[in-house]
Amino acid sequence: MSWASRTIPTNKHRAVEQQPAVRTPRMTDDRSTASQPTPATRAAAAQPTAGSRHLSAPTSPTYDYRACITERVWVETPVDTDGDGLADLIAVYIRRPRETADGLVVPAIYVADPYMLGCDDDGYTPHDTDVELTVGGDGMDAAAADTTGTAPHDSADSAPQTAAQTAFRPTKSRPTAGTGLADHCDFPELECISDYYAFYNSCGYATVFCAGLGTRGSQGFNDCGSPEEAAAFAAVIDWLNGRAHAFTNPTDNVEVKADWASGRIAMTGKSYLGTMCVAVAATGVRGLATILPVAGISDWYDYYRCNGLARPALGWQGDDIDLLNEYCFSRVRDGIDDATKAAYDRHLADIRERMDRDGGDRNPWWQERDYLSQLERLPERPCPAFIVQGLDDMNVKPSQATRLAAVLRGRGTRTTLVLHRGAHCYTHDLADNPVNALAHRWLDHYLIDDNTDIADIPAALVQDDVDQRRWTPYDGGFPEHGDLPEFRPAGGGEASIADERHGTPATVTIVDDLDATAFDRTNPESSLGAWRDELVLSDPAPRHELRFDTAPFTADTRLGRERPIVEFEASFDSPAAILSVMLVDVGAHERLTCEQETVGSMRCGLNGPEIELKRFVTEHEPSPYRVLTRGWANAQNVDGSWTKRRLEPGRRYHYAIDMEPFERTIPAGDQLRLIVFGVDPEATVKPSGTRRIAVDPASVHIR
Repeated sequence: MSWASRTIPTNKHRAVEQQPAVRTPRMTDDRSTASQPTPATRAAAAQPTAGSRHLSAPTSPTYDYRACITERVWVETPVDTDGDGLADLIAVYIRRPRETADGLVVPAIYVADPYMLGCDDDGYTPHDTDVELTVGGDGMDAAAADTTGTAPHDSADSAPQTAAQTAFRPTKSRPTAGTGLADHCDFPELECISDYYAFYNSCGYATVFCAGLGTRGSQGFNDCGSPEEAAAFAAVIDWLNGRAHAFTNPTDNVEVKADWASGRIAMTGKSYLGTMCVAVAATGVRGLATILPVAGISDWYDYYRCNGLARPALGWQGDDIDLLNEYCFSRVRDGIDDATKAAYDRHLADIRERMDRDGGDRNPWWQERDYLSQLERLPERPCPAFIVQGLDDMNVKPSQATRLAAVLRGRGTRTTLVLHRGAHCYTHDLADNPVNALAHRWLDHYLIDDNTDIADIPAALVQDDVDQRRWTPYDGGFPEHGDLPEFRPAGGGEASIADERHGTPATVTIVDDLDATAFDRTNPESSLGAWRDELVLSDPAPRHELRFDTAPFTADTRLGRERPIVEFEASFDSPAAILSVMLVDVGAHERLTCEQETVGSMRCGLNGPEIELKRFVTEHEPSPYRVLTRGWANAQNVDGSWTKRRLEPGRRYHYAIDMEPFERTIPAGDQLRLIVFGVDPEATVKPSGTRRIAVDPASVHIR
């Protein structure tokens, strides 16, 4: 099973509470200082050799890919994650133009890929999702909370000051036994590494690949998203700039210099690979000139959690970060002794305790994996970013990209946001795409010559959902356009009578009982389609939801919202409940899908590999609706994602639930349908029994 093919999630922020201590990664501190690089030796190591020459921009594919040098080194990291008293070494694979052996100095495109040397998928068992909700306590101090409850929507401005940049103190390095040449080797088959990188090798760039801590051929224990993981991957950039050691093998301490490297590095990759671009950028490491993340996580909590709920990528029910850790611990394939295995088991048990799957709240452990807070607090401006994201990606969800772009722009960082119509995929193999040329110019500018002109690269570039060959630039970032029409109640639930004597307005009660819907717990995957159809289309609307419809659109209308929010007031008959919201375009059309078909091929550089070119497929038969966006919350998290409070029966609480960004053309004759309901078997845990959720229809609106 490969996480690289997965879809990550919603656009919630953080709530103010206590300030947890910032944990410093465990650094090694028992190394000899005899060979620790001094400022002078670091500068010398980064200098080109006599007779060296540099690439000039614009670059073109004139270097023979087949002639590239391939080699492997082991970079010394500043962390000791397996507790053996030694700084962990990580294997790094390099492909560089043959001309670098004759003095050509080149920049590097760096991919941090924990999947690339294979993974340990034996025994992958998702967590049980047929579980009851954990009931919280009193939540925030009563004096700090609104008397009617506050929304489970945490503003960025009110985020706790917990993710200040972790202090990476210097480590004492291994004593070196002279210098030598890297091990020239044939690359193993690298998983999740695109052949498209050959194009950049042919343009003169080096490519650098590293699986990181706890993977095959490397040392240490992986810890997904942690400060240690980011510090280890950043050490490769330090080595390329002469600030860290690398060795010919893990045992002989013979040092290798990257004398071919210019010191300018870009990081890129999709999914976990794109996530590590963001993680390393958040360390502020010098030499990282730009990042090009594709479907990367910017906040791990919002990937695996949502407003106090365990909520993984759609299609991955029961998944969690402990399973990803275990999956990526491919070092076990090298053979490890019993003591190391026992130490790793303790490490994994600690992860499972700290991730708090049952509770579901944000905590200091998750906050260490919130790169947005770290980027907001970097002393220096973060590096420029060229961010690529699928608008239909329900694995790494669009809010991960849009929030990253917003934070970087808030720091004054040059940022481009590319939004395509696919799910969890690259764009370089999309036919007729303009993204490849823009990314190439971006890299030439930031890695080779910043005098090259990229002023015309827009703040946002959006692929059309009607004509996929059309890409529209936007100067202001995510395209916010179109007016949302009025939504009116359209059925569902059980009506109640207003109590005018006590000033109580009429409410409609959602009868939240998953077992009374079309969903079948004994056959979950096969019954999800029927459950979704019932939720959106059944007539009359069933008791387990409330619907709010617009009038039919009179003309084709383009709608875009970076951060749609549904607000309403509700009360409950139980101490815990789940709230879900969904916005749907209802109308029968042959729509563009995320499915791809091959339409040609492309050669990647001079004598490089050939890759297929693809395009998205339009439905052959009309579909009755399309889900535009959705959102979720634990009703107990009225004070934000950091804390729960037991719901008081009959008390009214106010909710403001973020949904995912969307940008769509709504055809004339269609109408929008907003649905408010409880348990979502596609996304949330699935408690048994019935919960009654009374909603004031007059309070429901979307903005």
